Amino acid sequence: MCNIKSSYANDSSLGCGCGCKADGLSGASENENNEAKKTKDDLVKTAKDYINDEIPTRFKVGAVALLIGSFWISQKCR
Repeated sequence: MCNIKSSYANDSSLGCGCGCKADGLSGASENENNEAKKTKDDLVKTAKDYINDEIPTRFKVGAVALLIGSFWISQKCR
């Protein structure tokens, strides 16, 4: 019985005895890599859209104007 179990564990490429035949992290198929990249790109796009929708444009323009104004004043007072 022990011999069968160790043989089974040695047959799986992970060596865990689970019977799955994965090649590790580098063994992912190209389709899986493309799907992961699409998911990542979708998450980044969603985050950017959320941030852009979260802060109104008038506040963004005001913040940039304040930044430029404070920089100008700091240069003028030297």
